[in-house]
Amino acid sequence: IPVPKPGANIVYVDAEMVPQILNESAQNYGMDRSKLFVMLPEPGEMIDLGQLRYQDRLTEMTALLQPELIIIDSLSSIHSGGQNNVEDIRSLIGYLIRLSSGAKCGLLLIHHIRKPASGQRMMNFDLGMEDLSGSGYITQQARVVLGLHVVQTGPDFDPNGPRELKVLKTNLGP
Repeated sequence: IPVPKPGANIVYVDAEMVPQILNESAQNYGMDRSKLFVMLPEPGEMIDLGQLRYQDRLTEMTALLQPELIIIDSLSSIHSGGQNNVEDIRSLIGYLIRLSSGAKCGLLLIHHIRKPASGQRMMNFDLGMEDLSGSGYITQQARVVLGLHVVQTGPDFDPNGPRELKVLKTNLGP
């Protein structure tokens, strides 16, 4: 399938605040880094998309850059509210839906899984929707939910082993 807009801009909201790792990854993947625009927090702050001034900043970046994709890394880091109740995230998810819909671009919202039961290693089990953290409203509003986990290839867990990207939910048509 051909890419609709090859070389289009990407906006990356770096709430994890590790631009060096992002830059290294982009370089390793051979990405055109001139098309990757990173939104970082104001000095001494954390990005909080629950605040209107950060929403305005992202909206302005999106209008100016007309990206094909907005990446938010990660949900648990981009707002000061909780994520376990629909009331905690409804307005934030609504903002993100309006933003991507208005910009006619994709939105990739990175979110973490629940902490595993004691004795289990992170990412060392087959993922299901029940393993996602936070309110079910998060996945309810998503068009597609993908999970990433380590595939065990031997008797001992290898955190650097191969990964499987699995579709956990999709409501897209054929």
